[in-house]
Amino acid sequence: MYCKRCEQLVCTKCISQKHQKHELSEIDEAFLEMEKLNKFSVEIVNHLSDDLRKIHTKKETTQSKYCEIREAILKEESHSKNKVHLHYVGKLTNLEKQKYEIDKELSEKENHIEKRRRDITETRHQLEILSKSNDTETFVKTVSTFDAKLRAQEGLRFINAIEMKSLQYIPGHVSITSESSTKSIKTVFSKTKTCATVYENISSMTIDEQGMLWIRSGKCIHQIDPSNQCQTIGTFVLPSQEIPQEIRWKNHNELFLTVSSNLQLLDANRKFKTVTNLSPLKPLTLHISKKNDLVIGMDYRGDANSLNQPILVIIGSRGQTKAEYLNTAWNTLLLHHLVQSITSFKDGTFCYSDSDWNIRKGRAVKLDSEGNVEWVYDGNAEINNMNYFMATEVVTTVHDNLLISDKYCNILHILTSNGELISLIDTKMLEIEYPGNIVLEKNGSMWINSNATGKALLYHLKYSGF
Repeated sequence: MYCKRCEQLVCTKCISQKHQKHELSEIDEAFLEMEKLNKFSVEIVNHLSDDLRKIHTKKETTQSKYCEIREAILKEESHSKNKVHLHYVGKLTNLEKQKYEIDKELSEKENHIEKRRRDITETRHQLEILSKSNDTETFVKTVSTFDAKLRAQEGLRFINAIEMKSLQYIPGHVSITSESSTKSIKTVFSKTKTCATVYENISSMTIDEQGMLWIRSGKCIHQIDPSNQCQTIGTFVLPSQEIPQEIRWKNHNELFLTVSSNLQLLDANRKFKTVTNLSPLKPLTLHISKKNDLVIGMDYRGDANSLNQPILVIIGSRGQTKAEYLNTAWNTLLLHHLVQSITSFKDGTFCYSDSDWNIRKGRAVKLDSEGNVEWVYDGNAEINNMNYFMATEVVTTVHDNLLISDKYCNILHILTSNGELISLIDTKMLEIEYPGNIVLEKNGSMWINSNATGKALLYHLKYSGF
């Protein structure tokens, strides 16, 4: 017998002494159990063998599929390379063609102008000779002809000045643009008021529905009454004593501001509230879009790389993120350190200032409806030959044109929504140095500030033509 409890063979004598209440089985039963187990084990092994065969088959089909897909990818890569190469060869060919057209036109103009210059020089020399001769009649006739020739040349000089063309590259498209638009619109500015504030500087400025100005100076946000010599009627400081960055009046008696990693709100009860935390991003610039969304521009000063990071973030009325515009290798939204200022057009697209504060250099970047760079403006070659173009503020007029304050060149640049230059305004002619933040009013007037002196100045201007 076999004692299952003690797991040993036992004899008849032992059963009565030590195994009376144990479960016992005969040896024959053990053999029968063994046969059952053998049969069961065979079934298990067969199942496991089937599983192994399935895995081996799967490995073989995976390897085969891998080779098939890899070959397809390599073919697609080769095809794409050829397609991209042909695409950019076409662009370069188009560029060469456009340059040839401009060079040809410039050479023709050059020859024509040189011929007129030579004609005038020769006539002037002839007059000098005739003035010393006794041929008075010829002298008088030549003087009359020379006068008419010079007057005609004066008109031609102006015509040639406005017909000059230049190459332009918008990502995906090479074209020739005419510079005549810089002469086609008459812009008018007139200064109506100058207000001296008690603040050392103004770093951000906005206006509410009642026409009250709101400015940020240092840690403080001040509400100013322009109708009363720009007197301060309210001052607000964050409980945390942090320095706000940008301030923007939205509506419903709400003032939004960027501070640290947060978007905050100064509500109707003049209490500060956090709308959303954007950490680890560093929000800087703030704009209220045509759709009444909050558009926030980021600050990447001190960061090694802004690649694949959000440059603009669109925040809804409840603080939810609605969209992000990323800086990518193929769509360079940010070339410098930070977004200095943002504005939007009637079609909902954005334009902003991409700035480098270290070297005071920047560019205005216009995005299309998909968030891709549509065009870039980096100043005027003649105006910005001494100082780089550096846009402190970009704003959109009622006619959907851009007004840009170029602080360190004392220039206002006026552009169309297509990036074409309309006009350049020398603010020194308006007795305004270092033009800074701009706020447009609805009645064809604007406020602009300057930190040129020891105390910040506010200027009220009337404008028209754009």
